Order: sequence, then C-alpha cells, then structure tokens
Amino acid sequence: MTNDDGLETAGITDFREILRKQGHHVTVIAPLNEQSATSHSITILNPIFVKRIPVSGGRGEYVYGIKGTPADCVKLALGQFLKSRPDIIISGINLGANLGLDVFYSGTVAAALEASFWGVTAFAVSLERPLKLPDKLDFKPFINIAADII
Repeated sequence: MTNDDGLETAGITDFREILRKQGHHVTVIAPLNEQSATSHSITILNPIFVKRIPVSGGRGEYVYGIKGTPADCVKLALGQFLKSRPDIIISGINLGANLGLDVFYSGTVAAALEASFWGVTAFAVSLERPLKLPDKLDFKPFINIAADII
C-alpha cells in the first residue's frame, strides 16, 4: 500500500486498518511527505532514504516512509522490501479526484501504473475533495466501499 499524500494521512492509516481487520496482511511503503502531482517521476540523482516507523498499538508492526515519490515506493517494495509478490498494490486513498487529464499528473495513479509494469495487479483509489474541507474528513465510508471492491 502506498499513496501520494504522505505516510501520516488518515486516508492511508484508516485504509490499512480496515484491510487488516478484514484479515489482509498489509505492508505500507509510502512517501514521508506529500508527493501530489509528481506524476511518474522516480528518484535517480539523489539518495532515497527509508524510515522504519513503528505502528502505535501495532504489536511490533512497522510502516516504511520513503524520501521519494510514489513510483519509488512501488519500485522499492517490489524490488527490495517484499519477500514475495503481493496479491495487489493499493495506492490511496487520495484526497482529490484523479479524473480526466489529472491522471497524467497523479502520483496515486502513477504508483498503480508502476505496479502494472511489474505485472502486479493495482488499484488506485481517489476521493473528490469537498469544496469546503471539514476540519476532519472521515475517509472510512469511502474506504469501506473500496475495501469491498478489493
């Protein structure tokens, strides 16, 4: 699982937890910082740093933050981190729709495309951003729909 909004967003945290409760094994490898509109860029001239972060209440579980793009995250996951091929790579849930020409700029969509280059099924999940963003957006109803589809 990755995204382009960064590792500390409610979207990826809640999505991970819902999938875990459904019995899925979930590994999160996501950018440390927001990488929206990075398209399919990859890091080639700078070092990519990896930060292993314990999950609170996670019973020894970790998520991995990458100083890089969403495509970097997928490349590292498939080429270095994961011991076996995943059933699916999920990118998102992204705050902001990825529709029309947006798909060419989206780091969320690019991560899913990167997975497809490796022959892995991928699912990019995006949520239209409300015109007036509430103080705390509850992603869970939308994540539940995506989790059911997955």
